[in-house]
Amino acid sequence: MKTLIVLFVVFAYCVSAGAGQKYNPFEDRYETVPDNWEVKYNPYEGDFSYQPEDAEATYNPYEGNWDWDSGHNPNERCPNENHSKSSIEGII
Repeated sequence: MKTLIVLFVVFAYCVSAGAGQKYNPFEDRYETVPDNWEVKYNPYEGDFSYQPEDAEATYNPYEGNWDWDSGHNPNERCPNENHSKSSIEGII
């Protein structure tokens, strides 16, 4: 009986984990994001994604693409613009 209760609790937790997901109709998929994020369009890359209200698309010269400056993709932007690419690769 205890096993059934534990399984039910685990199942309920897994089902509730999807409660924070929002549907992105432009890309036909669900994304797990905070409630105050909204779908934004990145005109440089031609894609839609959930981002914070104040996010802006900025150019990443190291990757050669435009990405969000919101911290949503923190590994794709340089934390300090004074670093060269080679010094960042040495840190990573």
